[in-house]
Amino acid sequence: MKQGIWRPAGLLAMAGAFLLAGCGLSTDPTQGGLFGYNPKAYEARQQEKRAALQGIESSNQTYRDENWRLQQEKARKTSTVAGQEKELAALRKEVKGLSGSIDKLNKGSAAQRARAADLQRQHAALQRDVERASQEDDLQQRKLQIQRLKNELRALEQEAEDLSNL
Repeated sequence: MKQGIWRPAGLLAMAGAFLLAGCGLSTDPTQGGLFGYNPKAYEARQQEKRAALQGIESSNQTYRDENWRLQQEKARKTSTVAGQEKELAALRKEVKGLSGSIDKLNKGSAAQRARAADLQRQHAALQRDVERASQEDDLQQRKLQIQRLKNELRALEQEAEDLSNL
């Protein structure tokens, strides 16, 4: 009879050993099994996930800040470009007006006509330079070109006025 009692007990012990072997320790509660839950390992896993989330949130804030800065820079450059386009339009209008003054000189004396031909060439070059300036992408460079062109225009206007007073 003793032999029959140990037999089911032996089977039960072996089944228990298999069950415990399947219950490995894991930080993932869905993988831990019946006796595999480890609170310290679980808390460490939670800390890792919180740290990863904090890193992602920090990166997101950095991207939002960069986006805001870029939007501000875009608005500033758009405003600058609009101002420069306005200046170029006024410059084109003044250059066109200078053409009428030069045409009047062509009807004057021989000296005025000779000088008017030179002014006509300078005027044509000024018109080309105004169009080149409007194509410039570098805003600082464009600003410098506009200022230079304004100075050239003023000089040509003064010269045309001086010639018409002769």
